[in-house]
Amino acid sequence: MIVRPLTPLSSWSQRPVPASSSEDPPDQALPGRYPGQPELTRATRMLASEGLAQRLQTVPLGNLTHEPRLDSRGRIQLMGDQGWLALDASSLAPLDTRSLAQKSDGESVMVQDRLVYVRDEGAGLVVLHDGVEERALPTESPISSELLPTPDGKILFGNDSGQIMSFDPATGVTSTLVQIPGETGHKTSPLRLAPAGDGGLYVHTRDGRLFAFDARMQPRWDRQDSYHLSWFAPTESLDGTRLYLGNISRALVALDATTGQEKWRHTYVEEFGLGACGFAPVLQDEQGNVFSAALMQNPDRIHQYPYPEPTVHFFKLTPEGQLLFRVDTGLELQLGAGQFGEMALDNQGNLCATAGGQLVVIGPRGQLLTRVDPQQLAGEDQLVNHMLMSPEKDRLVLICGDYSPWDPKPYSLIEVDLPGRLSGPASEASSVRETGQGVQVGGVFIRKRRTSL
Repeated sequence: MIVRPLTPLSSWSQRPVPASSSEDPPDQALPGRYPGQPELTRATRMLASEGLAQRLQTVPLGNLTHEPRLDSRGRIQLMGDQGWLALDASSLAPLDTRSLAQKSDGESVMVQDRLVYVRDEGAGLVVLHDGVEERALPTESPISSELLPTPDGKILFGNDSGQIMSFDPATGVTSTLVQIPGETGHKTSPLRLAPAGDGGLYVHTRDGRLFAFDARMQPRWDRQDSYHLSWFAPTESLDGTRLYLGNISRALVALDATTGQEKWRHTYVEEFGLGACGFAPVLQDEQGNVFSAALMQNPDRIHQYPYPEPTVHFFKLTPEGQLLFRVDTGLELQLGAGQFGEMALDNQGNLCATAGGQLVVIGPRGQLLTRVDPQQLAGEDQLVNHMLMSPEKDRLVLICGDYSPWDPKPYSLIEVDLPGRLSGPASEASSVRETGQGVQVGGVFIRKRRTSL
């Protein structure tokens, strides 16, 4: 299939937010109801499930390993070991590009439109403003953790000396917040930082300990994990009562946020070889339901021969740990191309996730709505590395390419118009109704597009 460029869409930051995700659209429906037809509903459901790419754009840089960021000026900022790139979010056209004076190790955050990244081997921080280095912070002890932005515009990070540091990108002021208890050294260095709703902080260290600090950085509790070290920071529940660990020990674990005691765990089905390892950070919807991902064997295919490779599965659980669905994508791990999954919810409650170098979209009830394979659109070396959801959560951009330190090649951007919400069985059909936002056909709602191929 060939995807042709579109005329520019209106800016992401200016498009009106679509209607709520209720299964029945707002009452401002235009006159005219039509008898429902199961065939029409099924056809509409297929159309809504396609979610195909709407635009393909090649960008001049390769190895764009950092997560994309959308700034207040409606630009997408991208960065990798080849440099910095700004794109117009509405047209995806490159606006500006600059080389980096100091090499990055792949970790960055955006604070007040400043892109802050970690220097190679954790040697310090660099602040970019419009791609130009504004200031740098050398560190005596290498940075060991991911970066955590705070509501007051600062950045927290841990170092190999076991300290949690605070850095102000606007002024360059830095301070030490807390020293992790224990023997100072590489093993006590913080790896994962996560905020608590009341201003506190959770810290996961290299030696498998998990600490909880209050807003004054006084210790609340700590525990030595009986599981393997997590690849992702913990996530506090929406009501602040639980702490979720989507770790690599074959389980999603919920802890009591006040005491650190385990409340429940969902154990993934084990498989030979790699084990059922966590594949993405934990995500929550507005009801507090929990989404996680794991690389594991499908238990329904456990006795197949030849023995199938582990594939990426997505899970949805209630806040109490009850499994609502498990979806086997059939996609295998693609090392070096979006190795770790990314998950986000669109405005219809669909789960959008990257896995095996592709995009999958899963409905609220576990329906696999669509799959976008960039290799069919942009070439065999174009695998999904990152995705960026629009502020309205009705479309996203895939950052695609194949990392190569020896022969970097240009990356591709693929804009995807997300599918409408599916509800009920395919045979459901009651009416056809049009609103200002879209068309409702039986149990399917499709948002109107502003442009077409």
